[in-house]
Amino acid sequence: MNYEHIDKALKKANENFGLGFHVAFHSIKEPVKLDKYLYVNVLLQVTTCRKTSDNAYEHRDECTKRKNNAPMIDCVVCKTHDGEELVDCARAFQNRAEIRGKCQQRYGGHGTAF
Repeated sequence: MNYEHIDKALKKANENFGLGFHVAFHSIKEPVKLDKYLYVNVLLQVTTCRKTSDNAYEHRDECTKRKNNAPMIDCVVCKTHDGEELVDCARAFQNRAEIRGKCQQRYGGHGTAF
């Protein structure tokens, strides 16, 4: 399994969310395409574990319980129309269509990352 793009989403979310609590992987939201286009959409969760440091985002086996009332975090890692990589994370209820509209065609490839 290729975790590189999930790690980028986790790193970005841990920088911007959690308020001192660890943010962890929850699930893949949409299929992952890596042939011609890059598009990875994951859901993350704020856990009940305190962050060990400001830049810690690695998986922690003991941090699986979601913090009460903390919204899920929706992250996309994609290639934009100009070839740059975009990592965008927001609370799952927020509309990010304008920013994520910069992503290349999502389902152009045939392979998956997993």
